[in-house]
Amino acid sequence: MKSLAIVLYVVCFGVYVLFTRQPDFIDGEQANGVVEQVVDSSGTTVHQIRFHTGWKEFVIQDEYIFRQFQNGQEVVVIYDKSAPEKAKVKYWWGYWLRWDECIMSLLLLGGMLAAAVSITSQPTPEALLEQLSYEPEKKSKYS
Repeated sequence: MKSLAIVLYVVCFGVYVLFTRQPDFIDGEQANGVVEQVVDSSGTTVHQIRFHTGWKEFVIQDEYIFRQFQNGQEVVVIYDKSAPEKAKVKYWWGYWLRWDECIMSLLLLGGMLAAAVSITSQPTPEALLEQLSYEPEKKSKYS
């Protein structure tokens, strides 16, 4: 039962990740972008990604925890034609996997495993009697 919960988790999380990315990786357009360091109005250094859609230049800020950019680094940007200002850097951490989704999905996995353990570890007395009194049916050799 535990292995079924883990397989169900992996399949569901994989399907969730494939079909919920915004901008969509199948229908989205891709462009090369360059990372630039700029100082904002509060005096902190932030990274901006500048990319061209073919007809206009856009600048986005796609900072994400545990991901560092270098000044001048080239990155692939994925964007939707109808809203290129909502573009994202196409990278495994921050686009495909996000920390809030990972934590929530691991909590759900823990809940599914706890449910599997509680269901299978404490069977009812009727179920125990049924298991103890079970005798396999005798089948003929060619039926």
